[in-house]
Amino acid sequence: MYLLQLVQALKFENITSSKSQDPTSDSSLAHFLISRSIQNPLLGNNFHWYLMVECEDRTSSSHKTFAKVAFQFMKSLSETPDGVERRGVFKRQAESVGKLQSISREIRAMRGDRGRKIDRLKASIKEYDLENMDALPLFLDAAVQMVGIDSGDHLFSSGDSANPVRRCISVQVQFITFAFELQDHRSNTAELSHYLQNGR
Repeated sequence: MYLLQLVQALKFENITSSKSQDPTSDSSLAHFLISRSIQNPLLGNNFHWYLMVECEDRTSSSHKTFAKVAFQFMKSLSETPDGVERRGVFKRQAESVGKLQSISREIRAMRGDRGRKIDRLKASIKEYDLENMDALPLFLDAAVQMVGIDSGDHLFSSGDSANPVRRCISVQVQFITFAFELQDHRSNTAELSHYLQNGR
């Protein structure tokens, strides 16, 4: 529940710049968050994406601090039995984010009414091959497995990857605009936290 606040508190920690050792070795908070995130894939998923948001905020002098923590998290994760696989998931998530960011930017730049934008959104989902994909943890909530976005405004997912039953989550243009612009501005972290804590 307090993960976002704990991540943001890292800016006040003593994170070193040495490349020869663990830069988080003098930060009990960073060590704690990395350790728990390695042990818990769901927590680790959110931790990773919170760090990515902070890393991309180049207006803050703390973005390098978060980058060092993210680097150490990835390094430590790689040393675990399932580390390579989990890093592969992060990569696939990032690729999906990139596609949806492109769609979002195009739609935001469009002129016209909401109906025209929705039509373009549907067409873009097909063009970017997002209608069907291998099950992928949703970066906003890793407990949800995303298996595709259909052009009928629904995100097909399953809360349990072993459960073949699918449930539909309505996809609004506003959600696409917000959720997949995670890396554009630091203020999105508050909105992301609200989304994570208040349902999907």
